[in-house]
Amino acid sequence: MLLFSCFPSLHVWPNTIASDILKPDISAPGIDILAAFPPNASPSSVPEKRSVKYNILSGTSMACPHVAGAAAYLKTFHPDWSPSAIKSALMTTALGQ
Repeated sequence: MLLFSCFPSLHVWPNTIASDILKPDISAPGIDILAAFPPNASPSSVPEKRSVKYNILSGTSMACPHVAGAAAYLKTFHPDWSPSAIKSALMTTALGQ
């Protein structure tokens, strides 16, 4: 159901200004997200014995849960909505900065 949020390049609209640029349908914050972290993994790129419960991470893997959570929240209020309807609601009710 939420493939569009994790892989935005799979569902794109043509860009009328520059045809070689793809536009994702939905985007979410993915920079410097405080997230749960596995205790057996090093919190830095250097191998070490430290263990942390949380770490600040960035990337698509951090953005996807935001959109998935919003879609799941919508689904609880509208269980009869299709994945397309949920996607449409997320796309048409977003506010720009």
